[in-house]
Amino acid sequence: FSSSRPRKSTSNENVTPGKGPGAPSYAEIHAFLVQSNRCTPCSTSEVADALQGRFKRVAVVDVRQSLEFEEWRLPGTVNAPYLIPFENVLRRASGYFLAIKGGLKERNPRFVDAVDAVVGDKRQAIILLDLRGGDLSIEPKKSGSSGTYDRGDSNSLRAAYELIQCGYTDVRYVPGGLT
Repeated sequence: FSSSRPRKSTSNENVTPGKGPGAPSYAEIHAFLVQSNRCTPCSTSEVADALQGRFKRVAVVDVRQSLEFEEWRLPGTVNAPYLIPFENVLRRASGYFLAIKGGLKERNPRFVDAVDAVVGDKRQAIILLDLRGGDLSIEPKKSGSSGTYDRGDSNSLRAAYELIQCGYTDVRYVPGGLT
C-alpha cells in the first residue's frame, strides 16, 4: 500500500489515478477512502434536498460520460465525466462493436480540473453520482486479480479517491447510484 499511497496535490498531474495505468487495486482505494473519513454515503433524499437548495454549499456532480449526461440527468446536477472516450479511434471504435455506448473509455486525465471548474471550493460538500454508486460498507475481494468484480466498486468511488487526494474534504456517494 505504501508504494501506491496517494500524494497530496492540487493538480491532476500529481494524482494517483483511480482507474487505468498506475491505479492501485480497488481494495487499496477502498482502504484509503475508509481511512480518510472524507468519503461518506448519501441517501437519495439527501440528494433531492441538495438539488432543491435545502442545503447550503453542496454540489451534485454527475461523473457519467457527457453523452449519457446529455441524454438524461437529474435537474440541478453538473457534469464532470470521470471516464471519456479513448483518444485512440481504433480502441474507441472497438467498443462500438461490443455495443458500448460512446465506445471504449479511459480515465479522464483532466477530471479534477473539471470538478474544480464546477465546484470552486474544496471545502464545499460534493455528492458524486453515477449509475452504480458503489458502497464502502461492502468489503472488497482480496484476490488481487484485476479481473475480479467487486460489488462495492464504482466510478463515483474511484473519482472520490482522486478528489480527496487533491484536498476535497467532504465527498459523498450514493449507494446504488442513479438507479
